[in-house]
Amino acid sequence: MKKQILCASLLLATSANAAIELTAKAQMDNGFPIEIPYPELEFAANQRGNVNFGTKFKSVQELCFKFNSIADYNPFYFRPFLEGELFSSSFAITYRPGQYQCWVGSGDTFLSGDIDFILWSTRETTIYDFELMIIGEPDVEGDILTINAEEHTMNAINGNYLTHTVEPHTTYAVSIIKNNAIYNTAYDKFGSVGLTFVDPEGVKRLVAVEDKEVLISTQGEINLFLADTDQDNSGEVLLNIKRASPD
Repeated sequence: MKKQILCASLLLATSANAAIELTAKAQMDNGFPIEIPYPELEFAANQRGNVNFGTKFKSVQELCFKFNSIADYNPFYFRPFLEGELFSSSFAITYRPGQYQCWVGSGDTFLSGDIDFILWSTRETTIYDFELMIIGEPDVEGDILTINAEEHTMNAINGNYLTHTVEPHTTYAVSIIKNNAIYNTAYDKFGSVGLTFVDPEGVKRLVAVEDKEVLISTQGEINLFLADTDQDNSGEVLLNIKRASPD
């Protein structure tokens, strides 16, 4: 179930070149669980998969992994390929149930949003999930806007508004990069972000930003918001706003 817009909340904006953190579940060729037999040779029993973060990064600060296995103290190895090219020599991963383990980058590595990889172990084992997290500078135009649901959701007790300024009479594209904002203990996600503005003809408009990119043209100001009546909101939504490419 997704909760739609009720009223407004505060928006926190960051510049487009600020580091952001994204997580994504790995998709394995043969699904989960991953069964890795004891390999006679390196790569002989490797498992292939991929992960997509939804946007590209022009620099990487950290690339992290988290998974669950039936075997303790198993040494695992992860070799990523970006757009067909080897990203790094293999990462050795020590098994720590449910904890992220991170590789720290040099900061100047261009990273595609889509990563193909090989995963293998020196022992027979089963892996039930595999999640990756990336921290770095996204290769996007425009601005990244961050809504913190815990601090900034408008409700009957508190809430604030923040106006974001854009060029008037200019078409902008607004899209969601990341959404892990939830509004109750059942972990239901907010289904949309609200956007209000006055169009070039002087008409006040309200649109919802959901899964698809939204195009707008304004008199120079926009308000974006989450909304909920509960007090237990958490997580955040990252939005990208940029000048739309001419047709």
